[in-house]
Amino acid sequence: MLNEQEPYLWEYLRSAAKPVVFYGTGDGADKVLAVAEKYGVKPGAVAASDGFTRGKTFRGFEVKPISEVKKSFKDFIVLICFGTDKEDVLEGLYALSREYETFAPDVPVVGGDIYDAEYLSEHGEKLAKSRELLSDAKSREVFDGWLKYRISGRIEILDEICSLEDEAVSLLGIKSGGGEFFVDAGACKGDTVDLFLRITGKKFKKIIAIEPDAKNFMALRRRFYALGSGVFIPVNAAAWSEDATLEFTAKTGRGGAVYPGRGRRVEVAAVKIDGLCAGSGDKPTFIKIDAEGAEGEILAGAANVVSKYRPKMSVALYHRAEDMYALPLKIHSLNPRYKMYLRKARCVPGWGFNLYAV
Repeated sequence: MLNEQEPYLWEYLRSAAKPVVFYGTGDGADKVLAVAEKYGVKPGAVAASDGFTRGKTFRGFEVKPISEVKKSFKDFIVLICFGTDKEDVLEGLYALSREYETFAPDVPVVGGDIYDAEYLSEHGEKLAKSRELLSDAKSREVFDGWLKYRISGRIEILDEICSLEDEAVSLLGIKSGGGEFFVDAGACKGDTVDLFLRITGKKFKKIIAIEPDAKNFMALRRRFYALGSGVFIPVNAAAWSEDATLEFTAKTGRGGAVYPGRGRRVEVAAVKIDGLCAGSGDKPTFIKIDAEGAEGEILAGAANVVSKYRPKMSVALYHRAEDMYALPLKIHSLNPRYKMYLRKARCVPGWGFNLYAV
């Protein structure tokens, strides 16, 4: 899978002669710093963009403007500790990478596994099997680049393998004309529903939009109220492997999850896609699953629909380290007739990797 041996990021940083500057604060920086402590990598400084550092400290470190860091050190290594898909911010990061060695560590959203030598040795066979399931050369190129990135943390790899949204969506073959039945697991405020409506020209059979966060759900319901209750069915619950009650960590935006984390804890209903679709009389034609690490559980709760009807699927693969191989293998086990494609949205770090199964 690797044409050349990539240096393991944390081993490289541990032996680096230059100071390592942690760029960014917040949840992402917390996770990166936890991994750094595990591998014995100490920050030479903690930095943020100019104008975002006034009187700020992070984990006992004074947060310095990046311009001041440039004056303090003749040379240094930049470790990006936040995520973004904003073009102006991305261009700033890539400009920084042309001045200094710059890395964005691959730290999964859920779980503590890291793609080091031990992890690759343990899971190499499953990774190879997952790669074999991919149906075109571009997907295998993205897979190989992703693996190189996960090992090395080099941000230029991410830019080399990203695709435009239109290219990725075209793989699904969503049709206009009124025949599509869409199930959105992890609907948030409805961005994918909106995309679906634009592709179909608002001619479709039905939409079931599943969202556990109360604020997101209210925004979702208001946004598409005019579609009508007969065809747009919002469900305030977490898509899951069984009908149950779960503890949910509520966060603003897309960060809510059914796994331990920072934020207010609330109980939420959990539902199976199989159950939601069982009495509808219609067969789902398209399922999107993007749920902060719950993708495997959701697939288990959609096993009957997937195995019987083979709906088109868009599944996020980047929340857990194992998703890269476990989810494609799971989908193949449910219905081996699927063709699978892998594409990457333009962002830093290694988020936005989606599997398209058709």
